[in-house]
Amino acid sequence: MKRQIKDMSDHSSLSPEEYEIYKWLQNITFEKSFFGGVDESDVWKKIQELNQLYEKALIVEKKRYETLHKAYKEMLEQRGGSDEEV
Repeated sequence: MKRQIKDMSDHSSLSPEEYEIYKWLQNITFEKSFFGGVDESDVWKKIQELNQLYEKALIVEKKRYETLHKAYKEMLEQRGGSDEEV
């Protein structure tokens, strides 16, 4: 299920990492090149920065998923069920 933010003034549904990406995207600016357009090296630098933010968010999300999955498996074990359908 995809989470959509209808009112961007409400950031309560965003994780801190997602909010950091949101703010970064809101404030991004590119250096202008001498002959118009933007400086290509600056664009690549910004892409690298954004990639680092996404990697950080993915690491946190993976840890959250693993924690939830472990808790779910433990709950199933306590109930005497199996986690084969997980």
